[in-house]
Parts: sequence; structure tokens; C-alpha cells
Amino acid sequence: MIAELKAYKQSLITEAVTKGLNPDVPMKESGLERVGQVPEHWEIIRFKYYVLFNPKAILSLDDKELVTYAPMESVGNGVLEKKEIEFGKVKSGYTYFADGDIIFAKVTPCFENGNIAIADNLTNGAGYGSSELFVARPVKVNKKWLFYYLQNEVFKENAKSTMTGTGGLKRVSPQFVANHHLALPPLDEQESIAINLEHKCGDVNQLLKAKHAIIESLKEYKQSLIYECVTGKRDCTREEICT
Repeated sequence: MIAELKAYKQSLITEAVTKGLNPDVPMKESGLERVGQVPEHWEIIRFKYYVLFNPKAILSLDDKELVTYAPMESVGNGVLEKKEIEFGKVKSGYTYFADGDIIFAKVTPCFENGNIAIADNLTNGAGYGSSELFVARPVKVNKKWLFYYLQNEVFKENAKSTMTGTGGLKRVSPQFVANHHLALPPLDEQESIAINLEHKCGDVNQLLKAKHAIIESLKEYKQSLIYECVTGKRDCTREEICT
């Protein structure tokens, strides 16, 4: 059920950000790999023309001042677990991001697993994270729409085909992301799509949370059952064991 719910959520996102919400709108050939037709009024653009990709830091902070710190394990599927660290310890060798930026993994398997989050309410408005993160700063695009777009299956599959490296150290090409062509809806439609996905994906996330809670409860029950049996605290008959 968990696998099915995740696949369903992925299909919701992909359909909405590549086809829109209106099934009756006139369509056109996009010329985009794996996309096919898109709404006729959508514009085909390059990622880098509407998004500032991997922006440079322009900060005037003292080394002892705090900023948000985000190692890879802090970036989950839509969730950023915020930690704090002194600016001087991360100002070089780490990936910079700011309030409103979208950060997402570029290394396998974190990229495929959807390690992505919107950076909001950062300490001193700035954050530093793993060097294995990309940063996308929305400029002429809705932040929430972009957040969902970067999770769609078409983008992910195309990005995976550009990965270089060996074994577990393969990375998505930054040139691919910067020059990636996509079909962009008007801003008001981007907002409508984002709101629709926020609602639908929120429902799916609640179901996933409930399923994971059941699994955790069963694991705890299993462990307690084993402990009670092997320590003699439970009178285990042959029938109970077989059952």
C-alpha cells in the first residue's frame, strides 16, 4: 500500500505540472523528451532563464553569527530539519542557500528518493548545506509550483540519464538542470496547480504517515513478543507459537 500511495502521489505531480488541471484545454506538441503534448498556451523555456541556479552568497556576517545548517540527512521529502552552526565554519566548502530557495539532492540515491525542500525561516536568512545539493531560486516562477515540478517523473528520469560517476557516487549534471527545457504555465495557473497539489499530496502524505505508524507499532509489538517469550515472561504453548 505504501508503494502504491507513493506511485499515486508521483503520478499526481507529474500529470499536473506537465499537462495542467484542465483536460479540455487545447494542446500542442511540446518537442520535449518524454512529455509529448502540453497546453497550447504554455511557454517552452529553459530552466536558467526563470530560475537562479546555484546562486552565489553575498553575506556580511561575522564568523560567530549563526546560520541554518543542512547536511544531506536534514533534507527529506519536502521537509528541512533545521540545525544551526557558526557562519565561519561553513562559509567555504558548503552549498549556500537563502530564504525562499529550493534545495534538492544531486547525488544518487538521494536524488531518486526525492530529497528536496523549500528553505524558509532560516537563521539570519541564510543556510549552508551539503556540497551534494543543488539550489534553485525562483525568479519568474511560483515557488511552490517549482517545488513540485522538480519532483515530477519526467524531469527526474531525464536528469538520471545525465548522471556521471561510479556506483553510489553518481551525480546529476548541473549543465542539464540549468539548460533543461520545460513547459511553463502562466503565473496564475502555476499557483492553481500548486494549491491543488498541496491539497492532494497532503492527503496522500497523511495516509502514508498512518501506514508507517502501523508498521512501527507492529515492529514494537514483535520485539516485545520476542522478548517476553525468550525471557519466560509469556507462557508460550505450541499452539500459540504456531499461530
